[in-house]
Amino acid sequence: MSARDYLWEKRGEPDTETRELEALLGQARFSGMTLPVEKPSRRWPLGLAVLAAAAAVVVMLVPRDGFVMLTVDGLSRKLYRAEWLETGAGQHATLQLGGSIGHVEVAEGSRVRVTRVDKQEQRLELARGRVHATVDAPPRLFVIDTPSATTVDLGCEYELSVDAAGGSRLQVLSGSVELAGRGRSSIVLEGMWSVTQAGQAPGVPVDLEASPALISALERLDQDGSVLPLLLQQASGHDAVTLWHLLPRTDGEARKAVFARLSELVPVRVDEAATLRLDPAALDAWWDACVAARG
Repeated sequence: MSARDYLWEKRGEPDTETRELEALLGQARFSGMTLPVEKPSRRWPLGLAVLAAAAAVVVMLVPRDGFVMLTVDGLSRKLYRAEWLETGAGQHATLQLGGSIGHVEVAEGSRVRVTRVDKQEQRLELARGRVHATVDAPPRLFVIDTPSATTVDLGCEYELSVDAAGGSRLQVLSGSVELAGRGRSSIVLEGMWSVTQAGQAPGVPVDLEASPALISALERLDQDGSVLPLLLQQASGHDAVTLWHLLPRTDGEARKAVFARLSELVPVRVDEAATLRLDPAALDAWWDACVAARG
């Protein structure tokens, strides 16, 4: 039996040199250890990382969660939510509202954008310029915000413009529109218009047939209450809705004077005390009578 038999097959007895070698190597015998387990890398290949970054940029730049169809110079495309439309000199555009509820014509020099488009509400923001809206939809589905007031469609056709100072002018061609802002509201009926100055409550509606003297007095009323008698003297049955809006905007003797003139113009009898304290039922009764008085 040779030393080679022991080294290769572990048979027989080792010689002295082999024992000494085993003893020396035994001091460095592997005693066991846990090797670290490398976690799977989260890094993407460079090509995929570039594509993912590009996709993220597209999502940020193009919000595709709502849009209306836009037509400019005979060409149509989608106008996405939050994307501004600005019309240049001599340029006009048309926005086709979702659900085929109507359309909005945008005049030259206007800046407008879509802020909401869903089944509950379709909303635009008009920063400046002029639009002509024609809508056939349930009340309050279509809304336009301006710097001075919010126009809430009640099923109608109207023109709305915003000047450089942020003031707005609304004229209703059919149906009615609610103007809201600063804790007050006005209901503008067909054949009426209303001007709202920037930073002020919605303006009082005025009939297109109102006299120039009444209009002038109404414009000065907030700064000069002494023009109220002239305003009331100029009012006719067509102006009853205007006087109705003055009830909550006056108080004391001024409100009593408005009530007295309404009583002369409108053939209805509503309790004076209830009207002067702005009882909702009394105001509703007056509203119906004032609308009927316009013919």
